Amino acid sequence: MIVLSMSVLPALSAGNFAVSQPQAYAAPQYTQVPYQPQQYGQNASQALSGYIVTVPAGINISATTMSELSSQTATVGQLVSFALPSGFYYNNVCIAPAGSTIQGNVINVRKGGHAGKNGQLQLRFTQINTPYGSVIPVSAMIKTTDGSGVLVSGTAKDTTKAYAKDLTVGAGAGAVLGLGMSLIRKGKGVLISRGDEIKVTIQSDVELPVMKKEAFKQQEMKYEGLDVKILDLWLVKDPFGVRNTFEITMDIDNFSDQNFSGFDIAVENDMKRKFYPALFFKDAMSFTKMESGSSVIGKMYFSVDDPKRKHWLVFYDRMTRKPLAKVSLDNAKRDLGIDFGSKKHKKYKVPNQKMFK
Repeated sequence: MIVLSMSVLPALSAGNFAVSQPQAYAAPQYTQVPYQPQQYGQNASQALSGYIVTVPAGINISATTMSELSSQTATVGQLVSFALPSGFYYNNVCIAPAGSTIQGNVINVRKGGHAGKNGQLQLRFTQINTPYGSVIPVSAMIKTTDGSGVLVSGTAKDTTKAYAKDLTVGAGAGAVLGLGMSLIRKGKGVLISRGDEIKVTIQSDVELPVMKKEAFKQQEMKYEGLDVKILDLWLVKDPFGVRNTFEITMDIDNFSDQNFSGFDIAVENDMKRKFYPALFFKDAMSFTKMESGSSVIGKMYFSVDDPKRKHWLVFYDRMTRKPLAKVSLDNAKRDLGIDFGSKKHKKYKVPNQKMFK
């Protein structure tokens, strides 16, 4: 059986502006929650820029399965739909925003186990559906080492971490090239579990419409007198070696009627899951007081279970714990031109001490 699974070993961590050496902590396990596409409050005509771009064959798209798919139960012609949690970009322009899905059909399937034969599964994707209701025609297949798009069980015994670079998994024809995969015994079927991530390759050149940048910005919440600017954003490793921690450099001007500290701030994802500041990083300002009438520049760290989800930096009312302000990390990442996959990143240099005005 081929089992494609994202290996997520995040850890809770938290931080202090000037901390003593942290105690040893055990890394907790998180249960992965499958990605759910979202709908936007605009129609297709409002979202399109009016420009067209030619996307060449061979371009890859990262997609996430929305339901389990197995060669043991799949049938030819069966409809399949994968989510695009990070959207589809080409040459720094948006073809389809996060929340889109790529849809297609099963075109070839063979059950595994009979006379020791390996299971096979082949899909062809024909369209991308955007949250605005537009349909983008494409011709695409799952990326494999031999370019056939045929997934074959039993081609290797290996497990790779999520967020790894493209890896050739196994030497046999049809081994998958992609993210977070585990392939095991021969003579079994191909299984793609819900929430697994694969790569889809465009098969032929296609002209596609370009989305407006403003069309796919995440909604934010403002609070009178509180001005939060994200100066830098990066994804770093936690103390357990898992690259799941947002390093956020921010400039906070608090002239509201509220007082804040790091305990009143969290990162929240699109599943409403909250992640509080990490304690493992010496240059964090998690215990710094942000009283009314003050300003501060500094870093905070937040370890999350899935960095590819949508996230917001949230400020809470200290008494009621109701959210007062939300700043989208995805908007900041886009505005700053940050690519977490890039090897080069010039970090913002924070002053040696807190800066109050």
